[in-house]
Amino acid sequence: MTEAEVAEFVTRFAAAWAAGDGEAFLVLWHPDGVLRTPFVGRSLAGAELAKLNDVQKEQAPDLVWQLLDWAWRGDVVIV
Repeated sequence: MTEAEVAEFVTRFAAAWAAGDGEAFLVLWHPDGVLRTPFVGRSLAGAELAKLNDVQKEQAPDLVWQLLDWAWRGDVVIV
């Protein structure tokens, strides 16, 4: 991935979070992509992202997510 591609991914990722749009995650996530998050005790497959979004909205309806920074190396993006 180029820096421009990663920047576009991060922008779309942040927009999906801000909108609470689980389907938007599915559109931008690579089928083999994996999400590692402290909210869950295991890695999540890309297909599980919409469900994660739904659960988070149920469990923490006032949760506000804000992008602070990001980094990337190769095919790993840290947001």
